Amino acid sequence: MVNRLNVTPTLLNQLAQRIQQATASRDWQTLKALDLKVRELLLRHPECLKSAACAAAISQLKATHQVAVLALGESLTEMETELDVMQAQNERAMAYQLAMTMEY
Repeated sequence: MVNRLNVTPTLLNQLAQRIQQATASRDWQTLKALDLKVRELLLRHPECLKSAACAAAISQLKATHQVAVLALGESLTEMETELDVMQAQNERAMAYQLAMTMEY
């Protein structure tokens, strides 16, 4: 017997809500898991994309997903900036240490 998940607007809205929560809490691991779940759901049930009953929920899910992707991109940019600052500080500390050793 094949287990067929019925894709409903309620399910899509719940996924959008969970994506929103993961984005707000910056829980990127949960966001990744939810993204994979949405991808699998849409691959297994592409007919839901054409369903008039699910149209509004699909639009909301897309918008929520886009916000999440933007937030993730901003977070990555912040982390890259922090990493650059830390690397520059490390280089300065190593140069200072080298200069101090050369004085002795």
